[in-house]
Amino acid sequence: MPVKAEAADEEIQKICDEVKCQVEEKRNEAYAVFNAVQYKSQVLQGVNYVIKVHVGGCSYLDLRVWKKLTCHGGEAIVTGMEDHHDKDPIQPFQCDHTLFFCCSLSPSCCLMTCAKRKKNAIKLLQK
Repeated sequence: MPVKAEAADEEIQKICDEVKCQVEEKRNEAYAVFNAVQYKSQVLQGVNYVIKVHVGGCSYLDLRVWKKLTCHGGEAIVTGMEDHHDKDPIQPFQCDHTLFFCCSLSPSCCLMTCAKRKKNAIKLLQK
């Protein structure tokens, strides 16, 4: 069954606030506006999110964020992002098998092949 998009709440905005610096650094841009609009989530060794963020004007980013379990520090890490989105519904990212969460429309059917490469994905994102 596909994961339904939910309206962003205070908890999702806190996650966005936590990862804003990561996004600004990776995109080499500063955002005066960075408001979570909607999200999808999946529990897998923490929680994986795809979050639509309004970044001002008519511009939106779709962020892929992995939030570690609290027992492992609870840190939120940006694992992917796409721009050129407007108010379109959140769509799954195309999995390039270098990231550990592909936001499959059918997570119950997903073999999570790319989950085996989680450590490599994090190293690539830190470059």
